Amino acid sequence: ELQEQFVGDLPRAIARVEALIESLEEDRDQEQSSSTELAMTEKSEIDIFISHSSNNAEVAELLADLLRTAFLTDKIRCTSVAGYRLPTGADTDETLLQELRTAAVCIGILTEISMGSAYVLFELGARWALGKHLAPVLAAGASHGILVGPISGKHVSELTSRPDVEQLLREVGEALGKTYKMEACSKAIEILVARNVELSEEAGRAQEAQAEFVEKRGVLWKREADGTIAEDPYCPNCKTALSNLSGNMPCTCTVCRFCTPFKHREIPAIRAQVS
Repeated sequence: ELQEQFVGDLPRAIARVEALIESLEEDRDQEQSSSTELAMTEKSEIDIFISHSSNNAEVAELLADLLRTAFLTDKIRCTSVAGYRLPTGADTDETLLQELRTAAVCIGILTEISMGSAYVLFELGARWALGKHLAPVLAAGASHGILVGPISGKHVSELTSRPDVEQLLREVGEALGKTYKMEACSKAIEILVARNVELSEEAGRAQEAQAEFVEKRGVLWKREADGTIAEDPYCPNCKTALSNLSGNMPCTCTVCRFCTPFKHREIPAIRAQVS
């Protein structure tokens, strides 16, 4: 009878053991999940996230240093600048997304170059979708005309303006729950604004220089002060006048060795088409 009772109870005992094992496994998984979430939170303790193009690293560094001086924090993510980069071995996309979610402040540096960056557009779009603090700033001579999508509907500060930079600091301080002393960061503000003014002027001169030339048939044609087109074409890379050996040969650049896709004897006909 005892043997029959034992055999009869065995399936129930096995079922209870299996249920206990399943319960323990669930507790283990929950504990591991909590540990992972805690670790992710600890790794993403970033106060300020600066979205930018690596081509604008100089401006990003000046801004990051200003924010560090103003608010006495190292919790700044600025991936192109030493001291603010991602930890070694970090999963780039996962870490950036986590920090975008948790950072109290997100500043987007907007330039002609950064608005063509897939990463910058993703970061700004993600932050906008989260409905969290987002401060877009124009830098390096960029104009409001580059603004697209949801960003175009936001007020944008300019790093060429000291009042705008001071306003940005006040707003960042409010988002962080911190204050700053103007005398401690006045010099950093001055340096940031001055460099952006210089970059803006450089961009303006580059646009003026570009306006002097007209592109046709893969080369540049220089427009003289009286509106006429110079006789010789110019290299599209170096903006130097192209030379030629004979009428049946292409024109070449003595600097970069660029060759025209047409022969020298075709120049008069092409120049006549330039408006």
